[in-house]
Amino acid sequence: YNNKVLIEFFRYLIDDRKLSGKSVKYYRMLLAKLFKYFCREKLLLVNPVYDIPPCIRVNDQAARPITREDVEIFKKALAMDPELFLAIKFEYYCGLRPGHEIRELKIKNIDFAAGTIHVDREHAKNGKDRIVTIPRQFLEDLRASGLSGINRSFYIFGRGGIPGPVPVSKNKLSRHFFNLRKKLNMPEEYKFYSFKCTGMIAADDTGKIPAKDISNHVGHSDLATTSIYFRNKKSQVSKAIRDEYPTL
Repeated sequence: YNNKVLIEFFRYLIDDRKLSGKSVKYYRMLLAKLFKYFCREKLLLVNPVYDIPPCIRVNDQAARPITREDVEIFKKALAMDPELFLAIKFEYYCGLRPGHEIRELKIKNIDFAAGTIHVDREHAKNGKDRIVTIPRQFLEDLRASGLSGINRSFYIFGRGGIPGPVPVSKNKLSRHFFNLRKKLNMPEEYKFYSFKCTGMIAADDTGKIPAKDISNHVGHSDLATTSIYFRNKKSQVSKAIRDEYPTL
Protein backbone atom coordinates (compact mmCIF):
# COMPACT_ATOMS: atom_id res chain seq x y z
CA TYR A 1 0.00 0.00 0.00
CA ASN A 2 1.27 3.44 -0.91
CA ASN A 3 -0.07 6.90 -1.62
CA LYS A 4 -0.58 6.14 -5.33
CA VAL A 5 -2.83 3.15 -4.52
CA LEU A 6 -4.82 5.23 -2.00
CA ILE A 7 -5.38 8.04 -4.48
CA GLU A 8 -6.60 5.53 -7.09
CA PHE A 9 -8.99 4.10 -4.51
CA PHE A 10 -10.40 7.53 -3.66
CA ARG A 11 -10.75 8.35 -7.35
CA TYR A 12 -12.84 5.21 -7.61
CA LEU A 13 -15.02 6.33 -4.68
CA ILE A 14 -15.48 9.81 -6.14
CA ASP A 15 -15.70 9.19 -9.89
CA ASP A 16 -17.15 5.66 -10.13
CA ARG A 17 -19.11 5.20 -6.91
CA LYS A 18 -20.28 8.84 -6.92
CA LEU A 19 -20.10 9.02 -3.13
CA SER A 20 -20.86 12.26 -1.33
CA GLY A 21 -18.13 14.43 0.12
CA LYS A 22 -19.25 13.40 3.60
CA SER A 23 -18.85 9.68 2.81
CA VAL A 24 -15.44 10.26 1.24
CA LYS A 25 -14.38 12.16 4.35
CA TYR A 26 -15.36 9.19 6.55
CA TYR A 27 -13.34 6.81 4.36
CA ARG A 28 -10.34 9.13 4.67
CA MET A 29 -10.64 9.33 8.46
CA LEU A 30 -10.98 5.56 8.90
CA LEU A 31 -8.10 4.70 6.59
CA ALA A 32 -5.87 7.37 8.13
CA LYS A 33 -6.45 5.82 11.57
CA LEU A 34 -5.85 2.31 10.23
CA PHE A 35 -2.53 3.18 8.59
CA LYS A 36 -1.50 5.24 11.61
CA TYR A 37 -1.84 2.05 13.63
CA PHE A 38 0.28 0.16 11.08
CA CYS A 39 2.99 2.82 11.35
CA ARG A 40 2.90 2.66 15.13
CA GLU A 41 3.35 -1.12 14.93
CA LYS A 42 6.33 -0.63 12.55
CA LEU A 43 4.48 -2.34 9.70
CA LEU A 44 4.77 0.80 7.57
CA LEU A 45 7.17 3.71 7.61
CA VAL A 46 4.83 6.37 6.22
CA ASN A 47 1.07 6.84 6.47
CA PRO A 48 -0.03 6.81 2.79
CA VAL A 49 -3.24 8.76 3.41
CA TYR A 50 -2.29 12.23 2.17
CA ASP A 51 -3.02 14.50 -0.83
CA ILE A 52 -6.40 12.76 -1.18
CA PRO A 53 -8.55 14.26 -3.99
CA PRO A 54 -11.21 16.64 -2.62
CA CYS A 55 -14.90 15.88 -3.01
CA ILE A 56 -17.68 18.38 -2.33
CA ARG A 57 -20.53 16.40 -3.87
CA VAL A 58 -23.79 16.38 -1.92
CA ASN A 59 -26.04 13.38 -2.52
CA ASP A 60 -29.50 14.20 -1.25
CA GLN A 61 -31.05 10.82 -0.52
CA ALA A 62 -33.29 12.00 2.27
CA ALA A 63 -36.86 10.79 2.27
CA ARG A 64 -39.33 13.33 0.90
CA PRO A 65 -42.79 13.67 2.50
CA ILE A 66 -45.59 12.33 0.30
CA THR A 67 -48.20 14.74 -1.02
CA ARG A 68 -51.83 14.28 0.02
CA GLU A 69 -52.83 13.37 -3.52
CA ASP A 70 -50.13 10.70 -3.77
CA VAL A 71 -51.00 9.34 -0.32
CA GLU A 72 -54.50 8.59 -1.61
CA ILE A 73 -53.04 6.76 -4.62
CA PHE A 74 -50.77 4.72 -2.36
CA LYS A 75 -53.66 3.85 -0.04
CA LYS A 76 -55.71 2.34 -2.87
CA ALA A 77 -52.76 0.21 -4.01
CA LEU A 78 -51.83 -0.81 -0.44
CA ALA A 79 -55.20 -2.47 -0.01
CA MET A 80 -53.63 -5.37 -1.91
CA ASP A 81 -50.67 -5.63 0.50
CA PRO A 82 -52.05 -5.54 4.08
CA GLU A 83 -48.66 -6.38 5.63
CA LEU A 84 -46.97 -3.38 4.03
CA PHE A 85 -49.98 -1.18 4.77
CA LEU A 86 -49.83 -2.10 8.47
CA ALA A 87 -46.12 -1.25 8.62
CA ILE A 88 -46.81 2.10 6.95
CA LYS A 89 -49.54 2.84 9.51
CA PHE A 90 -47.03 2.25 12.32
CA GLU A 91 -44.79 4.80 10.61
CA TYR A 92 -47.48 7.36 9.89
CA TYR A 93 -49.49 7.18 13.11
CA CYS A 94 -46.83 6.24 15.64
CA GLY A 95 -43.63 7.67 14.20
CA LEU A 96 -41.89 4.30 14.34
CA ARG A 97 -38.82 3.81 12.18
CA PRO A 98 -39.00 1.04 9.57
CA GLY A 99 -35.83 -0.70 10.77
CA HIS A 100 -35.62 -2.21 14.25
CA GLU A 101 -38.59 -0.30 15.66
CA ILE A 102 -41.10 -1.83 13.23
CA ARG A 103 -39.40 -4.98 11.99
CA GLU A 104 -38.68 -6.23 15.51
CA LEU A 105 -41.87 -4.97 17.14
CA LYS A 106 -43.56 -7.66 19.23
CA ILE A 107 -47.21 -7.97 20.19
CA LYS A 108 -46.25 -7.64 23.86
CA ASN A 109 -44.92 -4.14 23.14
CA ILE A 110 -48.49 -2.96 22.51
CA ASP A 111 -50.83 -2.11 25.36
CA PHE A 112 -54.20 -2.52 23.64
CA ALA A 113 -56.09 -1.20 26.67
CA ALA A 114 -54.05 1.94 27.31
CA GLY A 115 -53.39 2.52 23.61
CA THR A 116 -49.61 2.75 23.80
CA ILE A 117 -46.51 1.13 22.31
CA HIS A 118 -43.36 0.54 24.32
CA VAL A 119 -40.25 1.10 22.21
CA ASP A 120 -37.34 -0.27 24.23
CA ARG A 121 -33.85 1.22 24.11
CA GLU A 122 -32.49 -1.87 22.34
CA HIS A 123 -34.50 -1.00 19.24
CA ALA A 124 -34.76 2.80 19.50
CA LYS A 125 -32.45 4.87 17.30
CA ASN A 126 -31.52 7.23 20.14
CA GLY A 127 -30.97 4.35 22.59
CA LYS A 128 -33.74 5.50 24.94
CA ASP A 129 -36.97 3.84 26.04
CA ARG A 130 -40.12 5.68 25.01
CA ILE A 131 -43.86 5.18 25.28
CA VAL A 132 -45.73 6.05 22.09
CA THR A 133 -49.38 7.07 22.14
CA ILE A 134 -51.41 5.32 19.44
CA PRO A 135 -53.81 7.73 17.68
CA ARG A 136 -57.44 6.79 18.15
CA GLN A 137 -58.22 5.74 14.58
CA PHE A 138 -55.21 3.42 14.37
CA LEU A 139 -55.89 2.01 17.83
CA GLU A 140 -59.34 0.97 16.67
CA ASP A 141 -57.77 -0.87 13.74
CA LEU A 142 -55.29 -2.66 16.02
CA ARG A 143 -57.97 -3.71 18.49
CA ALA A 144 -60.05 -5.13 15.64
CA SER A 145 -57.09 -6.90 14.04
CA GLY A 146 -57.02 -9.86 16.43
CA LEU A 147 -53.37 -9.30 17.31
CA SER A 148 -54.17 -9.17 21.04
CA GLY A 149 -55.27 -12.81 20.92
CA ILE A 150 -52.00 -14.09 19.40
CA ASN A 151 -48.92 -15.28 21.31
CA ARG A 152 -47.58 -12.06 22.78
CA SER A 153 -43.95 -13.07 22.28
CA PHE A 154 -44.46 -13.16 18.49
CA TYR A 155 -43.15 -10.51 16.17
CA ILE A 156 -45.99 -8.60 14.51
CA PHE A 157 -44.16 -8.79 11.19
CA GLY A 158 -43.10 -12.42 11.04
CA ARG A 159 -41.92 -14.69 8.27
CA GLY A 160 -44.60 -15.63 5.77
CA GLY A 161 -46.51 -12.39 6.22
CA ILE A 162 -48.06 -13.32 9.57
CA PRO A 163 -47.02 -12.81 13.22
CA GLY A 164 -44.48 -15.39 14.33
CA PRO A 165 -41.38 -16.23 16.38
CA VAL A 166 -38.98 -15.00 13.65
CA PRO A 167 -39.12 -11.44 12.29
CA VAL A 168 -39.61 -10.69 8.61
CA SER A 169 -36.36 -10.54 6.60
CA LYS A 170 -34.47 -7.26 6.84
CA ASN A 171 -35.30 -5.81 3.43
CA LYS A 172 -38.65 -7.41 2.60
CA LEU A 173 -40.92 -4.50 3.52
CA SER A 174 -38.72 -1.85 1.91
CA ARG A 175 -38.42 -4.03 -1.20
CA HIS A 176 -42.21 -4.31 -1.40
CA PHE A 177 -42.49 -0.54 -1.09
CA PHE A 178 -39.87 -0.02 -3.81
CA ASN A 179 -41.79 -2.30 -6.17
CA LEU A 180 -45.07 -0.55 -5.40
CA ARG A 181 -43.53 2.89 -5.93
CA LYS A 182 -42.15 1.76 -9.27
CA LYS A 183 -45.50 0.28 -10.30
CA LEU A 184 -47.28 3.55 -9.46
CA ASN A 185 -44.59 5.59 -11.25
CA MET A 186 -43.96 7.67 -8.14
CA PRO A 187 -40.82 9.82 -7.53
CA GLU A 188 -37.68 8.03 -6.31
CA GLU A 189 -37.50 10.57 -3.49
CA TYR A 190 -40.43 8.76 -1.91
CA LYS A 191 -38.82 6.23 0.42
CA PHE A 192 -40.38 3.63 2.71
CA TYR A 193 -39.34 6.02 5.50
CA SER A 194 -41.34 8.85 3.87
CA PHE A 195 -44.56 7.89 5.63
CA LYS A 196 -42.99 8.77 8.99
CA CYS A 197 -42.13 12.25 7.67
CA THR A 198 -45.60 12.55 6.14
CA GLY A 199 -47.29 11.72 9.44
CA MET A 200 -45.22 14.26 11.37
CA ILE A 201 -46.04 17.05 8.95
CA ALA A 202 -49.73 16.14 8.86
CA ALA A 203 -49.79 16.23 12.67
CA ASP A 204 -48.11 19.64 12.73
CA ASP A 205 -50.47 20.99 10.06
CA THR A 206 -53.48 20.38 12.30
CA GLY A 207 -52.32 23.27 14.45
CA LYS A 208 -53.64 21.39 17.48
CA ILE A 209 -50.66 19.22 18.45
CA PRO A 210 -47.72 20.93 20.21
CA ALA A 211 -44.34 20.51 18.50
CA LYS A 212 -42.97 19.10 21.77
CA ASP A 213 -45.57 16.31 21.70
CA ILE A 214 -44.67 15.46 18.10
CA SER A 215 -40.97 15.48 18.97
CA ASN A 216 -41.46 13.01 21.83
CA HIS A 217 -43.87 10.94 19.75
CA VAL A 218 -41.34 10.23 17.00
CA GLY A 219 -38.36 9.77 19.33
CA HIS A 220 -36.33 12.88 18.55
CA SER A 221 -33.63 13.65 21.10
CA ASP A 222 -34.82 17.26 21.51
CA LEU A 223 -37.18 19.87 20.10
CA ALA A 224 -34.36 21.48 18.11
CA THR A 225 -34.03 18.30 16.05
CA THR A 226 -37.74 18.43 15.27
CA SER A 227 -37.52 22.10 14.29
CA ILE A 228 -34.70 21.33 11.84
CA TYR A 229 -36.69 18.39 10.54
CA PHE A 230 -39.71 20.58 9.81
CA ARG A 231 -37.55 23.29 8.26
CA ASN A 232 -35.97 20.81 5.84
CA LYS A 233 -39.06 18.72 5.08
CA LYS A 234 -42.06 21.00 5.32
CA SER A 235 -43.14 23.47 2.66
CA GLN A 236 -43.01 26.97 4.08
CA VAL A 237 -46.26 28.54 2.84
CA SER A 238 -46.82 32.24 3.45
CA LYS A 239 -50.54 32.84 3.89
CA ALA A 240 -49.99 36.56 3.39
CA ILE A 241 -48.29 36.05 0.01
CA ARG A 242 -50.81 33.41 -1.03
CA ASP A 243 -53.88 35.47 -0.19
CA GLU A 244 -52.79 39.12 -0.43
CA TYR A 245 -50.39 39.24 -3.37
CA PRO A 246 -51.39 41.96 -5.86
CA THR A 247 -52.84 40.98 -9.24
CA LEU A 248 -50.85 41.78 -12.38
